[in-house]
Amino acid sequence: MACAALLPDRVVAAASLAALAPYPAEGIDWFAGMGEMNATGFKLMLDDPSTWERKSVEDAATLVSTTPEQMAAYLSNLMSDADHAGLTKELAVFLHGQAQEGLKSGIAGARDDTFATTQPWGFELSSIRIPLQLWHGKLDNFVPFSHAKWLSAHLPRADLHLEPTDGHMSIGRRYPLIHEWLASNF
Repeated sequence: MACAALLPDRVVAAASLAALAPYPAEGIDWFAGMGEMNATGFKLMLDDPSTWERKSVEDAATLVSTTPEQMAAYLSNLMSDADHAGLTKELAVFLHGQAQEGLKSGIAGARDDTFATTQPWGFELSSIRIPLQLWHGKLDNFVPFSHAKWLSAHLPRADLHLEPTDGHMSIGRRYPLIHEWLASNF
């Protein structure tokens, strides 16, 4: 969404999947419906960033030392039935590899990305003029569906895909449709 808003001369179209609403977002309880592990982590980050960062270092060390199956088990309390059903062995191996690669040099990138989610975005959603698709699964326990509803109310020009049978990870089965749509805008 930032690229869509701030780089309209360079970006021809954008798609957003399972996006958080800005923090705080007027009119929603930002944490309602969020999986306990995510909600607890965000709240700790907001209340005590130093303790959150130490915990994040420990969590990263745990993730780096896991197998794909152990990582899936670690995330299982955040996954909806749709996510569990869509988590193939191949996807678990892929996600595990991404976590291994992303965390092998430490948590700096993940830390900065997480902090950024609760900072002002630096643009108004209403400034987006290029084609934008917003995709979100109603069964998402990582990012509550209320965030998608809030974003859709503030993105009047967006092409909305609020999927009733998808969760956070299973929305990925929509990638071929999203890629096709993005390519059609060139």
